[in-house]
Amino acid sequence: MPIPNSQITTAAVLLVAAEDTVADLLARLPSDRVQRAFTFVVFPAAAGRYWVLRWQAVEQIARTFGGNLLGRPVGELPGLPAPVPAVDVASNQQEARQLRDEQRPLRALVVLNGDTFLGLFVQVERSAADPGDDPFQPLASAAPEVETNGGGGSGDFTLGGDPIEALPQPSVPTPPAPPAPPPDERVINAWIGDHEKDQPLQVGESYELKFNVDSPRKGVVATAAFASEKLFADPALKEAELIVLLDSDDFEIVGDDQATLKVPRAGKSRNNATFAIVPRANGAGEVRAMFFANGRIFQKMKLTLQVGAVAPRTLVLNAEASGKTLGSVAAAPARGQEVDLVILKKDAGYEFILNSGGFKRAVVNLSEAQIADIAASARTALKDAVYVKDGGRFVYQSHDTNIPAAAHAQTLKGLMGAGFDLFEALFFAPGSGADANEMGRVLRQKSRANKLNIAIVAERFAFPWAMIYDRDYDLEQVNPEGFWGFKHVIEYTPEFRSASPVSFTPEIEAGAALEMAFVVNTTIDDELKRKGATVEVIKPQQAFLQQLAGVKVREYPNGSDLVRLLKDGTGTTQLIYFYCHAESGLPGEAGGVDASRVMLSDGWITLKDLKRAAPLSGDNMQSCPLVFLNACESAELSPYLYDGLVPYLIAKGARGVVGTEVNTPALFAAEFAKTFLERFTGGGQPLGELLLQMRREYLNGKNNVMGLVYALHSGAEVVVRRA
Repeated sequence: MPIPNSQITTAAVLLVAAEDTVADLLARLPSDRVQRAFTFVVFPAAAGRYWVLRWQAVEQIARTFGGNLLGRPVGELPGLPAPVPAVDVASNQQEARQLRDEQRPLRALVVLNGDTFLGLFVQVERSAADPGDDPFQPLASAAPEVETNGGGGSGDFTLGGDPIEALPQPSVPTPPAPPAPPPDERVINAWIGDHEKDQPLQVGESYELKFNVDSPRKGVVATAAFASEKLFADPALKEAELIVLLDSDDFEIVGDDQATLKVPRAGKSRNNATFAIVPRANGAGEVRAMFFANGRIFQKMKLTLQVGAVAPRTLVLNAEASGKTLGSVAAAPARGQEVDLVILKKDAGYEFILNSGGFKRAVVNLSEAQIADIAASARTALKDAVYVKDGGRFVYQSHDTNIPAAAHAQTLKGLMGAGFDLFEALFFAPGSGADANEMGRVLRQKSRANKLNIAIVAERFAFPWAMIYDRDYDLEQVNPEGFWGFKHVIEYTPEFRSASPVSFTPEIEAGAALEMAFVVNTTIDDELKRKGATVEVIKPQQAFLQQLAGVKVREYPNGSDLVRLLKDGTGTTQLIYFYCHAESGLPGEAGGVDASRVMLSDGWITLKDLKRAAPLSGDNMQSCPLVFLNACESAELSPYLYDGLVPYLIAKGARGVVGTEVNTPALFAAEFAKTFLERFTGGGQPLGELLLQMRREYLNGKNNVMGLVYALHSGAEVVVRRA
């Protein structure tokens, strides 16, 4: 049954453009104080979504952030709620109602007929309470009346037509900004109810594992960061919900493995999330808790508890918390079809937890070595593409990055086979159960039907996700939309491993100039000449970066320069761009992952070298730079490079890493980087969408698939903001 017209609200709705100023809106609102306060203001956001808020929320933003906001475009107001989806009027009413009820705080959807705005599908909860002082009173008192729909003093009205010219800004002194609210020092506490910390647990006994949000409390077994700096940015939101999901092989979880914490703006959560756990065996027992806000995972907690009377006599053997700050997921705009895939390492295989409108679990019967072999096979297929020939030349290594149609078709067939094998191996491996098969079918259906935003949260699971191909294997018809990297935004979510992680939001505020560090191997041009190349890649990039608008660049050509950069706790660098060779150290080889290394102008420097020269016990980079590692012409490169490098850089303060997963042609890498850096530093383009856009541009405009080599080890919402 479609949405009935009777349930589409058209009264008291003002549809505006995101660039309209607050003064523009005031000129179109009624003079009656209550009518104005409870009017819905609607304006378009990105990706077919809309901001929907009541005018009283705009007033609260003005009170909260201070200053005169009359001239500010409404789409640039601070503290806006997340945009909501739009649905077609012919949508199923029950499904639309379920989607509507997921939108907080207003529980509203925009209803369209094709591209035409019809109104709102909303649960109207109108209050007759006094809306409070009007921060825009000088202008509002001069605003003209707006015709009401039907009269009778009902307060219901429809606004439309051409906007009235904005009134002049009144010459009144700007009130001082209110003091900043105190930092939220609450944490997520975990404890065992009615149990002493020096007493181990006993096999077969039932215990209550509890979580809450509060100041650090006595007797806890662990705490994790909460830091709700932007969770309550919407002034209308009085209470937030956190979902807690529990997982363990060593403890039986009796009853529900999922609970909800209700958290007010201040003070402790209104409830505890309580789970009944029963130890299965003596020794060290692990239990993991995952915390979700706004439908996205932001923290994990791993507790290792002592079971049985074994020395040392204690309850807690180890406790780890890792994840992003809550503010990073609360501040991120809603992006449509969200998929979280959490991957937990088990004694035998892996457990996949899929979060997409509900939780699904599956055990995947693959060892770490098998995963490495599958990923290596896929990388080999991508590496083979680098050496595809046409007319005697390596087409992907040419200065011309346009690929002939025949070579492109050959490449797509090879990648299709590798990508198909990846998907089959993940979800349909021999020994994997029906739950894994079902998860694969759900993901395939979602992927084929929608553009997704996929966040991978994995433990020791290096994998080329962008190469997955989820269509049928058909050599006669390869569909590029079947590759995840050409259709979806994919992020490998970075994890901050500290009790109070760096305050991270998606915005990089550029100010007058964004500060970039160029970590560069200046000897690559000479090396290419020795190989017979007739073009240079370093000098053109140096010249390009120096003239890049709004960017201030410093070069770091040697290993000692890189160490100095990573040790500078007071530095202001916002973006670190590497252009160099790199090699992966593989598990089981001499030195392992710590042997991974990059080659700068004065030679190789390993991850082990960096950890010693710029240790994690030293100062961290307080400027939270994004790292772009453009590793070209590398002898050996795999995602294992990032298995050690990303956690190290995150621990040093980086907000994430964009990097190549296989050895990349030097000329393509240089060209790709120029376009990427110009668009990203220009501002306004979120990292995940930009990377997807560029992959598709090279695919559709140049028959070039090399964009698949770039992986996003960062939040997809990271964006440069310019004044």
